[in-house]
Amino acid sequence: MNLSLVSRVFPKIVLNKKARDRKYFQRTTNWKKTWLEGVKHWISVYSEKADFYDNIARVEDRSKYTQEWIGHIESVANWASKDFLVKNHQSLTKGYLLWPNQEQRILEMLNAPSSGGQNTKQKPGRLPLDPETLRELYRRARSAGEARAMEAIKQLGLQAVSGSAPTEEEYQTFVSLSKYFGMMR
Repeated sequence: MNLSLVSRVFPKIVLNKKARDRKYFQRTTNWKKTWLEGVKHWISVYSEKADFYDNIARVEDRSKYTQEWIGHIESVANWASKDFLVKNHQSLTKGYLLWPNQEQRILEMLNAPSSGGQNTKQKPGRLPLDPETLRELYRRARSAGEARAMEAIKQLGLQAVSGSAPTEEEYQTFVSLSKYFGMMR
């Protein structure tokens, strides 16, 4: 026989295969005693890491949860340039859940006045910058040895990949760099 800690909530899977104290329990004359030891082992494993297991079990529909939180992350302006959001996005994509404090931080970033569609400096109707144009601009800056320009172009590129439109200031930076490196007249 075998003992495992299993979630009663979706997806009804074994929660922690690595915490087993043995692969299986043999049916012997003392099977009740060894079975009780196994149950006590799982109770202590759960007790020590209750927050971890409860976090896993709190989400019933994982696909809906994943879509919802990826949407929240992608709604934050320049999310691709924020390491915290990129790591959480990757975790969600792999099927992991966020901790409540991570969710709270994302919501705070989403509700901040400078995030999402709330940016008042952004011109209406402006499209995100073209990543291919930014790559060429970066190549030219690298050839010229312009480290500060390369960093500015990198930030514009991360924003373009995230799909958010540049602010007026960012767009003017792009135009001046393009003129400086001979991509625009």
